[in-house]
Amino acid sequence: MKKQSLPTKKLKMVKKNNMPDGPRDMPSLSAALANLVSISASRGGFGTPAFRSGTSLRPNKIMFQGNQRKILGQRGEDAALEYLQNKGFKLVGRNVRLFCGEIDLLMEDKKSLVLVEVKTKTNSSFGLPQEMINYKKRRKLLQLAKVLTQKFPKNLIRIDVVAVDEVSGTIEHIVSAVEDV
Repeated sequence: MKKQSLPTKKLKMVKKNNMPDGPRDMPSLSAALANLVSISASRGGFGTPAFRSGTSLRPNKIMFQGNQRKILGQRGEDAALEYLQNKGFKLVGRNVRLFCGEIDLLMEDKKSLVLVEVKTKTNSSFGLPQEMINYKKRRKLLQLAKVLTQKFPKNLIRIDVVAVDEVSGTIEHIVSAVEDV
């Protein structure tokens, strides 16, 4: 089976008034982020069917549980998004896919870019939602933050966690939950 390469969009750098290279030639943060989000969406965002040949389309228990997990995650992300927007955050992207992983919510808070990891639970077994971020997930979030730091070196990058507990109906926002050690 051949690998297909997807077209990527490139930002055009336009010189204004024949000025030397500098801040004016750089695309704005919002334009660069919009480009990043549009590229990730063109590569198949949330809900895009990706069936392999030879797979059965009959519903089974595993498929049903996976679908329910996605729906639960979507509800949690919706609640977290509304909560953060009420706190003054601006949405930059949702389910932003990079080569090393996916960012649940990419928000802007004043001059900072905020990677938001959303954890949603429907019961209290195995602990609280925020306790579900293990060592491997922390490493992945730090890797995603490093990629964003390379793409946007002038912006501060922060990793927040929003824990949505559907049992008690609470939302907890943990600012700078993951830090590099």
